Amino acid sequence: MPEYIKIPRPEESPSKIVQLYIGDKPTYVCDIPVLGSGGIFLNHGDILGQTLKELGIAYEEITLSKGSAISMPRQGPEKNGERYKLVGAGICARKGEILYLGSNSSDYDDIGINPEHLERCRPFFEKEGFSFQLMNF
Repeated sequence: MPEYIKIPRPEESPSKIVQLYIGDKPTYVCDIPVLGSGGIFLNHGDILGQTLKELGIAYEEITLSKGSAISMPRQGPEKNGERYKLVGAGICARKGEILYLGSNSSDYDDIGINPEHLERCRPFFEKEGFSFQLMNF
């Protein structure tokens, strides 16, 4: 059974998700878009960092983005740590009880949705009354 799962309960605009393993247990986090400081939507690195903090897991920070003329450099957790491993990231859109998943992360070398990880989470989704479908966003 998965370690920790967050699914958006209300139907919202598409949300970013992270898929990881904590030890050998699959963990899936789908956060409703929240404006961070400066009015910027949370990125995959932000969601991963918040999740690890909530679970009391320490991590090393790396530079996810060097910044540009219009953006600041950003820091976030490494993909893999002593107790966790990021295996997927993308976008989730909920319509009724169906979760549509797709896209890639620009924070982590364009890692995308991990279908094997989703299959390991399927019993939880079904228990909660959800199904999922992979899409190209």
